[in-house]
Amino acid sequence: MGQLFQNRAGRPINPNSFDVLATWVQALHGQGKITNALFSLLSLYKSDAALIVRFVEGNWQPRKVAVVDQKSDKCIARGHSSFAEIMLGENLGVSKTGTLWLWSDLIEDFDAVESLHIQQRFLSSGLSDVGLIGLENSAGHYDYLELHFKSNLGKKSNLGKDDKNHLSLLAATLSKTWEQRLPGTVQKLLAQSRVQKTLDQPGLPSKLILDINNPYELSRCEYRICTMVKEGMLVKDIASGLSIREVTVRSHLCSIYAKTDTSGQIELLHRLTIGTASVPPEIIGQPNRKIS
Repeated sequence: MGQLFQNRAGRPINPNSFDVLATWVQALHGQGKITNALFSLLSLYKSDAALIVRFVEGNWQPRKVAVVDQKSDKCIARGHSSFAEIMLGENLGVSKTGTLWLWSDLIEDFDAVESLHIQQRFLSSGLSDVGLIGLENSAGHYDYLELHFKSNLGKKSNLGKDDKNHLSLLAATLSKTWEQRLPGTVQKLLAQSRVQKTLDQPGLPSKLILDINNPYELSRCEYRICTMVKEGMLVKDIASGLSIREVTVRSHLCSIYAKTDTSGQIELLHRLTIGTASVPPEIIGQPNRKIS
């Protein structure tokens, strides 16, 4: 029986991982809440937040299926952006399910410019690492599980070697059981998220994203990207217009989603069309400087 709690390297496996897995499987079959299972998962690996996100083919904006964090106490959390598209890039949707990727490992594959910009995006979010697991690669949609790790007083909170091995072993089972979930699970979770969002924001937002007072503290480039999104421009068109890479535009969009508490480009566009704000010419002309 002792070998049951050891991995192939002979290191002991935290027995709590079996409880987490049981909670996960029960929730996928309607005998518990997915948010509770995610909370147990983030507690086991000492992460700050856990997300399940879905990408639909033809629309690469993440849809948050479920989100929890340490402050939400097992309730639906808000304000956490997905990093799946930034981490996987063109491999999003064709990546192998049941596999663990870590931001700290993938950063070495980015070129110098991308690496610096995206690393700054991570640092501005207070993150030290992100663990990403492909849950399902099905016809028309792609599901991912993310664990976000925050820095603690300047000390990295990345997964330790043993925890990384444990999570890598658990990833395949998380994916397999996700694929065998009760039909309608994702649709139910998305509906619950919409209801919760309506309860959290019963009226129209009191602050306009493109207000000249910049209530969401967007950078000049983020502000300009918002004006271009409002005009209906796609990521590739925005990148061409600003002479930057598409991955850089997506990184800025992730930052915008986090600051404005929006879940993706569709919701951002909806928020941008609420009211009208004048955009000062100096903001349009200097996208890389901060708005004071």
